[in-house]
Amino acid sequence: MIERYLGFRQRLESILENSLHQEVRLITLADFQGIDIEGFVIPGFKKDSEVKLPLWVAIELVKAGIVEFKEDERVDMKTLSKLHWIEVIQPSRVLSPLPENFYLKLKFYLDELKAKALREVDKIEEYRKALMMAGDIASSRLRKVMELTLAKQTIQTISNLSIEERILYEGLRGIVEEWRNLYWVGS
Repeated sequence: MIERYLGFRQRLESILENSLHQEVRLITLADFQGIDIEGFVIPGFKKDSEVKLPLWVAIELVKAGIVEFKEDERVDMKTLSKLHWIEVIQPSRVLSPLPENFYLKLKFYLDELKAKALREVDKIEEYRKALMMAGDIASSRLRKVMELTLAKQTIQTISNLSIEERILYEGLRGIVEEWRNLYWVGS
């Protein structure tokens, strides 16, 4: 059983690593001379241009105020509100598609809001609201993944799972199938 858990965790960590290296589109807020970080070259760019950089670089440059995510690349309160509304009204087994790298971008957004809330009192309520909506979305989707795990589903049914959710689904599905086979229940 521990081997299954370790394999599951390694797959999730691999997905996280791959996600951090996927390129995202950004809008530049300032001129940037470029930099070489141990052989990894981040090219220079002019203010008000669009660039594509790996997500891990983008996160650091956003923190530094040099770039911002293009609107369709970021998770913000507008995105979160829309997804929250969709998840709340969806039937229990229906999953809506998520933006690419949603969970990673969500974590970055929440970390960013938390830092702002610690510096600016008027951001505390926005942070609390975002945290509540993020929790509702994650809980709703987790419940739906677990329900899908118990049902006989087709590829089409699980097509709206994020890659992280698909790994969770496959891991849970394997455990449920092992249990069913061991005890001759529902197979």
